[in-house]
Parts: sequence; structure tokens; C-alpha cells
Amino acid sequence: MDPHEHLLIALVMVLCYIIVAKRELPSIELLAIAFVGSQLPDLIDKPLAIELDVIPTGRVFMHSLPVAIPVWMILLVYTWRTERPHTGVAFVIAYASHLVGDHYRMLADGQVPNDLLWPFRPHSPFPEIPYWAGPHNINVHLVTFFSIAILTITTFYIISDVNDHILNNNWASSGVQLCAPTSTCKVGLNIKYPIGVNKMKNKLYKYLNPEIGFM
Repeated sequence: MDPHEHLLIALVMVLCYIIVAKRELPSIELLAIAFVGSQLPDLIDKPLAIELDVIPTGRVFMHSLPVAIPVWMILLVYTWRTERPHTGVAFVIAYASHLVGDHYRMLADGQVPNDLLWPFRPHSPFPEIPYWAGPHNINVHLVTFFSIAILTITTFYIISDVNDHILNNNWASSGVQLCAPTSTCKVGLNIKYPIGVNKMKNKLYKYLNPEIGFM
């Protein structure tokens, strides 16, 4: 299934979930999370398999339930602890829809694909060079570059979110003041970023939701 198909299915499913659960339309934040969840398996596995040859194919590792389920559980616990359970559920729905979309024919026939249970089952064979690779693997390199960019941004926001919702709260509850009394920064652990990154962080936070953060 192509990336835009994964995204479309994930957006429809997340939209239905939020309308039923919250009686409202999903926020831009939730749509961004649905995008990341719907693409995450390919963002990690395709470069690892095709570009770096670290895993056997681009349909294992993050595409496999033994890896995906712990990721889902960690995120669900985190968003539950930070009082944003719908955010975690939306991500899991988007992520799971990717796995189902890749194997819907076999699943519809009542079969469990080997790739979903890798490494406990052998992986399914795939061509070493995908059909979409292009001349001199140019499309593979572009996918790798895109994956690095998206994963870098995602990692940045995960760190910022943990800092805002977990570390700062823990330090504040312990009564520790890490900022100067006249400072405008938060009470708690203050991660310092380069000036340009801070400006980008503030602008995007204002655009998405300055009180909730990325996750």
C-alpha cells in the first residue's frame, strides 16, 4: 500500500474515533499524530532495510507486532499519565491501520502473515531493490532523506513533550527551582535549545497548541 493510502485510511479512522469519543473534529495536533503513526513503520524500516541493509526487508521490525505492541503500550501509558488518552489511542489506530493495510488480503483470508510475527517467524521474501527505486536508487535516497527529516522533527517534539509534561512536573512537585526568579522559563528542568530552534519551537507550539505540546 502506498504512503498516501496509508495516510488516508488513518485519517478516516482517527476522524471517526474522535467524533465518536469526543463529539468533535480532531485538532491539527491529532492529525499530525495520525500522519506520523500512519507512516512510522515505513519511515524506519525502509531506510534500515534498503539503504542500510540492517534488517532483511522493509516489512519487518516496526512492521512486526512483537515490536509494535510494546511501542503502543508505552505511548498509551504515557498519554494516560499526562491526561491525554485520546492522543495515544489516535496514534495506535493510525499505526495499526498501516500494518493492516499492508496485509489486508491475507488477514481477510484468516491468515497471519509471517512478517507480523517476525523475528519469531521467518520474513516473507521481497525483491532486494524495490520497483519504485528509480534510476541509481534515487527514490530510495529521497525516501531516506525524508524519513530522517520526519523522524528528527518527531524526536525533537517527543523530547520537548516529555520535558514539559513529565520532567518539569516532577521538579516542580519537589519544589526545586532551576530558573532565576526573574526568568520567564518554567519551574523545572529547562532544556536549552539553539536560538533558531527555540524560535521554531515557539512558533509551531503556538500554531498547534501551546498548552498541550506535540503529544
